[in-house]
Amino acid sequence: MLVDLGAEGEFAEGKIRVLEVEGRELGILRWNGEFYAFRNVCPHLGASVCKGTVRPFLTVAPDDPWQLTTDHNRPLIICPWHRWPFDAASGQSLVDRLRLRVYPIEADGGRVVVDVPPRREIAEATV
Repeated sequence: MLVDLGAEGEFAEGKIRVLEVEGRELGILRWNGEFYAFRNVCPHLGASVCKGTVRPFLTVAPDDPWQLTTDHNRPLIICPWHRWPFDAASGQSLVDRLRLRVYPIEADGGRVVVDVPPRREIAEATV
């Protein structure tokens, strides 16, 4: 189900905005003009992951495996409880197999739209 979250201008760059969408708390992040949507629940121990921080992805430099570099086009969500980092695009944890639940999101005609399944479909999928 497509849900209109508001105008693009309502979302500050580099900040997570928490919204109630179809009975779920979602974090909406605008990073370098791209949008990311994820459930506000850390899969590790249930923290409100949106109370954490957002940082650029830290990785090995392509030309020197002994140097670290930041990828400013790839945001990480850092859980406030245990500092676990999650890739904002995939939801994948960088320290475990756990992942944040992510949702398709896009800016369309100046509006931010997220695609979330109705609650009933989620309940049926977990049975």
